[in-house]
Amino acid sequence: AVSIVALKNDLGRVTLEDLPNRPGIQRDVFEKIAKAGISVDDIIQHEIETSVSGSESRIHPGERCNIVFTLDKTDLQDVRPIVEGVIKSIGQGRTKIDLGLVKVSAIGVGMQSQPGVAATMFRALADAGITIANITTSEIKISCILPEADGARAVRVVHDPFGLGRE
Repeated sequence: AVSIVALKNDLGRVTLEDLPNRPGIQRDVFEKIAKAGISVDDIIQHEIETSVSGSESRIHPGERCNIVFTLDKTDLQDVRPIVEGVIKSIGQGRTKIDLGLVKVSAIGVGMQSQPGVAATMFRALADAGITIANITTSEIKISCILPEADGARAVRVVHDPFGLGRE
């Protein structure tokens, strides 16, 4: 199912926290980044549930969201003022920037029809004591954002359970 394990070094991660989850929020962020000629890598969004106390305790899903994306760390100095400007124009949210990250990806055309590929990758990383910061997937790829110090070792430990590197 997996034919190659790849390592991408020198990533930065931008987290936009506590944004209003409304139509167009993603456009507001990524159109400005695109107009600046900056390419982003993985994008993850998740809703923040808020609870209302009182006579009825209810959960209101989706009123706010966090958007997380990765990019080459050399683009961080250019993207920071863009995202901070978007946050200011929205009037809500915070920006957090992380450095020292890498992306390890297990890639293979047969992954979608093979159960357990993600579990195998996650087990290999866990057994090696490697913490995963973010996960993204597609039909042919599972990518994990990891601390930079774990990058080379992560590639080696993910190779083994898929039988890669053997004759």
